[in-house]
Formats: sequence, C-alpha cells, structure tokens
Amino acid sequence: MEDAFHFFTHFDNKFLKTVKLVLLKPGYLSHQYSGGIRKPFFKPVSLFIICVILYLLFPFFKGLNMRYYTYETAGNTYAPFVAPVIKKKLANNTYSVEQLAERYDQASPKFAKLLILLYLPFTAFALQWLFFRRKKYYFDHFIMATEMNSFYILVGYLIVPLFAYLIVWIWPSAVRLFEDGSSFYFVILGMYSMAFAVALKRFYQEKWIWIIPKTILFLWIFLFLIKFVYNVILFYLVMLTL
Repeated sequence: MEDAFHFFTHFDNKFLKTVKLVLLKPGYLSHQYSGGIRKPFFKPVSLFIICVILYLLFPFFKGLNMRYYTYETAGNTYAPFVAPVIKKKLANNTYSVEQLAERYDQASPKFAKLLILLYLPFTAFALQWLFFRRKKYYFDHFIMATEMNSFYILVGYLIVPLFAYLIVWIWPSAVRLFEDGSSFYFVILGMYSMAFAVALKRFYQEKWIWIIPKTILFLWIFLFLIKFVYNVILFYLVMLTL
C-alpha cells in the first residue's frame, strides 16, 4: 500500500519505462534486476502491486473469477473438490442452491482480485522446478515470476479487455468476437506463448531447443494447474465467509 500511495502521488517515468520493457522486451527487466542493476527500473514487485490495484479499479473486468454454477457443473474438473463443501453449506443453512449461487457470485469478485497474489509464489516454484539446472536463487525465480504475472495482468486483464470494451462500445455487434470459446482467445494465448518464450530465453540463457518445450510445459502449468489451484482456494475461502 505504501508503494501504491507513493506511485499515485510521485508519478515518474520509471514506471512507464518499466511497463514498456515488460511489454516489448520480456525478461529484460528480470535479467537486469537479478544481476544487480536496479536503479533505472521500477521495482518488479511494486509494478505487480500497481497492476493488481489497477485491476481492482475496473470491476467490469471479471478476469480470473468464475461464477458459482461453473464449479458445480457435473463433469467439471472442479466438481469433486467443491461438491462436499456445497453439500455441507446447504445442510447448515436455510437458503436454496439459487440463493447460495447468488451470494457466492456477489462475494467472490472481492476475493478473486486480491488472491491473484498467490500466482507469484506458485509461478516462482514452477520456474524453479523447470530451470533447476540453472542453479539460481528462489529470489531470481520470484522476480521472473513477478514480471511474467505483470505481463499476464497488463495484457489479459487490462489492455486487451479495455480494447475489447471500446470496440464493443463503438460497434455493439462485435461482442460475439470476444465471447468465451471464440478464436480471439487463441490470439491472446499466442501472445502469452511468444512473450513467455522470449522472457525465459532472455532470463535463463538456454538454447531454443530447450526453451520451446519448457515454455509449452510452463504455459500448461500456469494456465491450467496454477489456475486450478487458485480457483479451488478461492471457492473454499468465499464459502467460509458465506
């Protein structure tokens, strides 16, 4: 919060310079910062916090939050983990499934955007496992994780949603281009793939023959495994508050 307050009251070009590097030269900030060159850049962790705060300021960007019925759907990978919690919650309270779903959908956005902080340690552990031969400290992996997650939020939950929002505002019928399952999401996945591959190559200094498969594996861990763990933790936490 101190970093956020300082940012909004003492805005300087370090922030814009650092954001530009994260977007256009992935991995460079982490490589320089871990190497001891830190003065010219905005702190990576502070950058991530600012991204989260900006994300908090735009409630119409749902981001990582899932609605109640998405968890409950039969055959869903989340169903075996959340079904016992739902059963217990309904047994201990007088409201119906519909009321529980409504309460959950109202409460979960408040937690979803703050719990995104969990992505940092989870991502750092994934990088440490994938690049254990590089013999870097966990701090170095954490800095890389911070930069990659800053890119993830900036592109996927701030820049692209704002771009889509403006297009739909100008051309309402274009909303179908951004619906779930549309080819637009493959474009975003392609952006993540290229940016993450370049970042990992620049930071860990490995050959492309190793970077490409590790990038694919990292994307799977990042977009599916970490997201899955995040969503389960989010569901349990919100349920405890209802």
